[in-house]
Amino acid sequence: MYANNLQALLLEFWDAEAKTISLNLEDDILKTALITHNGELINPTIKALLTQESV
Repeated sequence: MYANNLQALLLEFWDAEAKTISLNLEDDILKTALITHNGELINPTIKALLTQESV
């Protein structure tokens, strides 16, 4: 089951023409699946939880 989910996620972002994975950080799926990017916390759910804990 995990392998199928991982395959579906990778195929969602696979650019067959360029034969690369193309990550659009504005994509709704990627926004929730990705936690950090370039050292910055970008996942809104995790960010909210961490902000809430530090208050």
